[in-house]
Amino acid sequence: MKRGLAIAAALLATGFGGAMAAAPGASSADKALDRHVPPGWRLLSSVSGDLDGDGREDAALVLETTDAARRRDNPGLGAPVLNLNPRRLLVLLQVGPDERVLLRRDGLLPSEHDAESPCVADPLDGGGVEMPPGRLVLALQHWTSCGSYGAGREQFIFRLEGARLRLIGHERREFSRASGEQTEISTNLLTGQRKTVEGLDAFERRGVARTRWQRLGPQAPVFLDTLDRAQLACEASAPSPVWCR
Repeated sequence: MKRGLAIAAALLATGFGGAMAAAPGASSADKALDRHVPPGWRLLSSVSGDLDGDGREDAALVLETTDAARRRDNPGLGAPVLNLNPRRLLVLLQVGPDERVLLRRDGLLPSEHDAESPCVADPLDGGGVEMPPGRLVLALQHWTSCGSYGAGREQFIFRLEGARLRLIGHERREFSRASGEQTEISTNLLTGQRKTVEGLDAFERRGVARTRWQRLGPQAPVFLDTLDRAQLACEASAPSPVWCR
């Protein structure tokens, strides 16, 4: 019983097991963004902030198609119904009469479920898109209900450079639900440095953390408009992205 409580506390502390914010009814802010939701799509989530530092509201939206044919019964392990509807990422500058679309990406964000790995939870659950001042953050969780005790959460951090969003940092946290062992990796793509902290314990038992620094060298710029899902999931062919190594 105590171990079960410890696991639950660890999941909350590490940001796993949460649910992507979605109110039953649309908020007034969501209603104002309805014009960006085409027929056959729905608004999953939206965030706002000041991305370009001009003091005006910017926004990022996650949309999903509503095709019933892309919802499939799953008789095995995992969710009873797999939602394979594709998603769209939309970034807006200066929300309102003068707004402009900075980015529209289809095929980048993963769907709620994966037909080949039905036990994998929605990568955007407990994460999704965030917009702290001057940044756009894409947060993904890695969680499975069967086949693995491993879990993880990573953040891709972008900033506006001209008319493009450049990847400037990557944060990854890996956690074992069995042992509580946890590793945190932070990569600065501007300085070419990586910090790795090993020996952490998500169950808050005594452990000895070990910090290691690594110089990666100059990195070619990576932009959100050309980043693809294979790179995002570390499935890209060589050379693999630096955050996968």
